[in-house]
Amino acid sequence: QFVSSYAVHAPRTVGSCVLTHIPSLIRVSGVDTARINFKPTIHGDLVDKLINDGAPVLAYAGGLMVEHPFVKEYIEGID
Repeated sequence: QFVSSYAVHAPRTVGSCVLTHIPSLIRVSGVDTARINFKPTIHGDLVDKLINDGAPVLAYAGGLMVEHPFVKEYIEGID
C-alpha cells in the first residue's frame, strides 16, 4: 500500500554537497532535487518480488532503489 501510493503522490529525492578548499576556506555548496513519476498502476506484489530477488528494500530513502529493474518498469520519468 505504501509503495502503491507513489503512483498518486510522486516521491522526490534530495541530494546535496558542500566542498571546502582548505587553504583559502572558500566553501561552495549545491542542492539537487528530482521527482520520480510512477505509472498510474503499481502492482501490489512489487515489494514481494524485490524481497524474493534479494533487493535492498527499505535500505534507501523512500524504501525503493529506483535503479532496480523491477522498479524501473513502473517509472514514467524523472524530473
